Amino acid sequence: MRDEFDLEEDGQTTPALMTLEALLGQGLDALPRDVRRALERDHYPEALKLANAHYAEKGAEDLNAALIYAILLVGRQLCEEALGVLRRALTHHAQNVSLQLSQVEALIVKGEFEAANALLDALGSVSTAEPRHRAFMGDMYLDMGAEDQAMDCYRQAVEQGVQAVDVSFRLGHLLFDREEFNEAAHYFGIAARLAGDNAMVWEMAATAYFEAGRVEDAAYAFKRVLQEDPENTSAWLYLGLCHQVLEDFEDAVDAFEEYVSLETESAVGWSQLGQSYLMLGRSEAALRAFEEAVNRAGDDVSMLNGATMAAYQSGDAEVAERWARRALEVGPENMEAQYNLGVLLLERRRVEEARLVLEQLVDQGPEDRGSALGALAVAEVIDGQRSAAFEHIAEAQRHKVDAEWLGAFAEEILKIEGGEPARVFLEGALSEDERWPAVRAMLSYVCAALAGESEIAGEQAAAFVDAVMASPGVVPMMWDFESWEAVAMRLKGASKQVFSKMLSVLEGRREIAAVADKIRG
Repeated sequence: MRDEFDLEEDGQTTPALMTLEALLGQGLDALPRDVRRALERDHYPEALKLANAHYAEKGAEDLNAALIYAILLVGRQLCEEALGVLRRALTHHAQNVSLQLSQVEALIVKGEFEAANALLDALGSVSTAEPRHRAFMGDMYLDMGAEDQAMDCYRQAVEQGVQAVDVSFRLGHLLFDREEFNEAAHYFGIAARLAGDNAMVWEMAATAYFEAGRVEDAAYAFKRVLQEDPENTSAWLYLGLCHQVLEDFEDAVDAFEEYVSLETESAVGWSQLGQSYLMLGRSEAALRAFEEAVNRAGDDVSMLNGATMAAYQSGDAEVAERWARRALEVGPENMEAQYNLGVLLLERRRVEEARLVLEQLVDQGPEDRGSALGALAVAEVIDGQRSAAFEHIAEAQRHKVDAEWLGAFAEEILKIEGGEPARVFLEGALSEDERWPAVRAMLSYVCAALAGESEIAGEQAAAFVDAVMASPGVVPMMWDFESWEAVAMRLKGASKQVFSKMLSVLEGRREIAAVADKIRG
């Protein structure tokens, strides 16, 4: 039988072939050669005439002759004639499931759904029903709009070993439409493996995997789509999204570059490419991608925010501020744009402006309240509002603030009040970031050394070694230590060397085992 997915709509022939395939014991191989040849040439009237002749010759005793003739009669909507043939055949082949299912189809075509449904329900418990029968029963239920029963039949058919793409595919579709994505992905996956190189089936499987959160499976399936259909733009886009989720950003860039080469006017494609560049630290390329996105989408806040981050990461705070202000003009209530502007103003030491922006943001209750409070606390401590600053940094920690803001707060305390107060703050600062114990120990070491607290500095050096050895996976780490390097320039002699070795470990330039003794002193 030709696969359903390779068939064009061809009138009566296709559904008849599908029914014959399902109900004849040997499938289409059971057809007389002349009938099969007529059907393959889409000469339906001739096929029906030949089937009539075979039935007339062999009579109702011949199961195949009766079944073939009845099925072809139903295809011409000659249902009463078909039902007569089937009733006569059943007198010789009582309880034959194929004959009864052919009756069901005839009743459905006649519009007698109640009778068809009753017969189907009765057949549901018949022990002689084969997997192919279960699949056909599913089709009949589906024709009558009884999706739950159809799905039950399709599940039974697959579990009992039906090797048909269309059965698993239909079941997958029904589940997908109900947003039962994980089970849909299971059956689409079966269909895809049976379909081999059918790009459409693999794309449905890939989409279901993605919706179910099975991103590695989705990436594999989208690659299979692209093997057969390399210009499938949707597959390139979703493959890129899969790689983003998996944090395979080089592969994400490759996929999105292919996508935008095919869909050059896609703002979404350029934006996703920009995001992937950002994650790789390729800020200039990211900015160019976001500019392309903005040129196509107009003033889209999310893309303007992306351009802001790209400009900021490239080191051009002035350009980044212009992007941030443009984002706020478009979306004055957009909290990400407000946060970006507040941080940029803080970076440029325009503290009073930054504080006002961040206060307004905090009042709105942003989703990432911890970061907003952390930034506000830093602005306040620089602006001399110590009490408010400590209150907000404490609240920020309760909202799981990024560890970078704790380090930034400690740095400002160090600059304003000295090493000992900064170290005391760091000792009590809490973060769920697994990098924090090692970073905190290093920063505390700097504070203690600058304060002349040599004994405490030694303790912090040992704590640093212990923290890295306990969690070796934290190094190398992506953390901007530039401002702390500038602070550490004030260290003298051995203290400066110890800090340098700590930093080399965190940045992945040295192994902790090679320098542990020198750090401990």
